[in-house]
Parts: sequence; C-alpha cells; structure tokens
Amino acid sequence: MSGQTPFDRHDWVVDRCGQEVRYVIDFYFYDEKAGTPEAFEIVARPALDSLEAVVDRVKMNIYVKFAQWGLPCPITGSPGSVGSEAVQPSQH
Repeated sequence: MSGQTPFDRHDWVVDRCGQEVRYVIDFYFYDEKAGTPEAFEIVARPALDSLEAVVDRVKMNIYVKFAQWGLPCPITGSPGSVGSEAVQPSQH
C-alpha cells in the first residue's frame, strides 16, 4: 500500500471454518503504470473489528517480514513461501 486513498473499497464476509470474518478489500490505481497489469493493486485484509482480526494482521506482517529476510515463520515454523509480490517492497 502506498498511502494513497483507494479508488474503491469493499467489505466481504468470509466463512472461515464456521466463523464469519469480515474483510476489507481496497482497490488502488497507479497512473504512472497505466496500461499495464501493475496499474492495479488489490489489498485484502481482515477488518479490525475483533481481537482475532488484529492478531491475524500482526501475524501476517510478521510472516511477510521473516519471508523477506529468508527466514522461516516464527509463528508456524514453515518456510517463508509468501508470494514474491508480498515480500518485495512496494514500488509505489
């Protein structure tokens, strides 16, 4: 995320193993990349409406940071296999 305001925002409710979890999905457009697939960015994350959602966001940030460093996740012990777009610093 670049700090700019999304051009569109959606709230979705997802069933996660029988528990309804609300997600915020933001859509961004970058004029400098117009005409390319990289012009659009979609950012989905749990809405901060429960303690569990806050914990999920913190855990994901930790996981991404450790993956950037090439280290296994300190929470799960699994290798840093986050998609390359998630571990590369934003170019926006």
